[in-house]
Amino acid sequence: MSSEMQAEELEVLRSIYEGDAAFIEVDEKTFQYKFGDDGENKSFLVEVKWTDSYPDELPNVNLDAFYNNHILPPVKQHVVSQVQEQAEAMLGMSMTFTLFEWVKENVTDLMEQQTLAPVMAEVTEEVEELSIIQVCYAVMLFGSLWGHLAGGTQSTH
Repeated sequence: MSSEMQAEELEVLRSIYEGDAAFIEVDEKTFQYKFGDDGENKSFLVEVKWTDSYPDELPNVNLDAFYNNHILPPVKQHVVSQVQEQAEAMLGMSMTFTLFEWVKENVTDLMEQQTLAPVMAEVTEEVEELSIIQVCYAVMLFGSLWGHLAGGTQSTH
């Protein structure tokens, strides 16, 4: 029965998401949906992977894609646990579309704790800039000192 339900759900997903650039069919049992726009701090991709016993068994839900490297680990854990909680309520039914739609409707709440990341990135960037300026200044001073010493050594010979 599971394989029959999976085949039917696969057909429905292909029909619903045809032309939707945010939807990716990785293979016949693995689907990804991107929420938000590229380059945004709160943009992320949810992957749903069916087991052989799906939908009688929960799908694997994760945010392990490279695309999600900017998402803070606690935020990833929160999103996964919330989606899994939704999936548990639909056990035995086709749920991939419903899970993706639920994330769309709740994306603001799911990403609430992601607000610290841009501030941290900005501070890191400023520290790196400051370090580069300090290195340049040190090189300039060293170069000036070296030129003075080298010039001074040459004039004494």
